[in-house]
Amino acid sequence: MSTPNQDSIECHEPTHHSHAAERWATVVVLIVSSPADPKTLEAWARHVGASPGALRVWCRAARVRPKAALDCGRLLRAVVLARATGKWDPQNLLDVIDHRTLTALLDRGGLPHEVSSSEIPSLESYLRNQALVTDPVNLGAVRGRARNLETRGQ
Repeated sequence: MSTPNQDSIECHEPTHHSHAAERWATVVVLIVSSPADPKTLEAWARHVGASPGALRVWCRAARVRPKAALDCGRLLRAVVLARATGKWDPQNLLDVIDHRTLTALLDRGGLPHEVSSSEIPSLESYLRNQALVTDPVNLGAVRGRARNLETRGQ
């Protein structure tokens, strides 16, 4: 039995592919296509065609709290809609009744509270300033999916 010649073995730089982050980012970014703001894990699960338990498992695998993941996706949806309509109007982009709750959500997302047609957050500024998801691998996965949104003209 011969051993292969070391010169004939090709070594490739390993690429890091986080399956948990990619799976998680897919369902987070799918929130953008929801016809209404999904306020609950159950509404999110219905929209993406998964069970709430599956979403919890995917979030746990990516080391993100399910509520933080949901809020990240809801705010991403708000930013995408605002960019499509040309107006940042959080009270109409998000289904939140209580002003204090809305303020806290926008603060966690690093997003402005005031209505504006001239200062609409970009996807990149939202992802950079938000405090809901901090893991760079997860954010990279969301960025990759969000770029797909931008290339479709949203």
